[in-house]
Amino acid sequence: MKENTKRFLEANPGGAASAGDIVHRNAPLGIREERRPSEEIAHMRLFHYHFWTDKAEAMERFYRSRKFRTALRIGRENGEMRTFNPPLDWEDFRHRGIRFRIIEMIRGHVNVTFGYGTRDRLDHLGMLVDEEEHDAVASRARQSGMQVEESDARTFVRTPWGFRLELQRRRDVVDKEPKAVIAGMKMRIPFSPDPRMLAEWLKAEAAEKAGEITLMRGGWRLQFVEGDRPRLDTVYLITPNPPSESVDPAGVRIIETPQ
Repeated sequence: MKENTKRFLEANPGGAASAGDIVHRNAPLGIREERRPSEEIAHMRLFHYHFWTDKAEAMERFYRSRKFRTALRIGRENGEMRTFNPPLDWEDFRHRGIRFRIIEMIRGHVNVTFGYGTRDRLDHLGMLVDEEEHDAVASRARQSGMQVEESDARTFVRTPWGFRLELQRRRDVVDKEPKAVIAGMKMRIPFSPDPRMLAEWLKAEAAEKAGEITLMRGGWRLQFVEGDRPRLDTVYLITPNPPSESVDPAGVRIIETPQ
């Protein structure tokens, strides 16, 4: 067994993907190439979302068409977790029945991951934070009665709205150059409890208009519309490209606006 795969299995016994058990590229797996951390990111900002889906190949193809690069693939084959990173492509392994635990796509300061699931389902959003922001958000979430799962790799807050919030201190989860950034997201979530609780954790401004609650801080925003379960509707990107609008295979609308 290769040493990198061995470390993966030791860190993730059982291996099968499930909500609450995501394997992220920034976990201490020892199976990724080194990447220079970004020096351009300052203060808290949105950078990431993760889906469970049965459309892994279509998701990867879509995001590659939007100028994302495939940074990592980990999947189970014959009972063993293995990596299938580029230059391998789907033609090399499509016929082998691999159930992917995680595929990671990166473009600038945007990181998108997805893994095998029986239906399209949002697992979590991610915020890049510094040490002070991390400790403050985690503390405020705990004071609100939330479960906070901390590790050296990342921290997850289990929110009461059916999705998790990742707090990420490492900068090597994105590219050095900010060729794309997340300006905002629009989501449907239950409004009980009030989503403005999240604004308190993040120290963000909150505004309500026409039934929508919007959190704003440092150039990004989170818009919430009431729904019966968490659903990511729209991601707003700022990129060097001409304006465009597309929809990924999980139904998320991607709107690009020029820098």
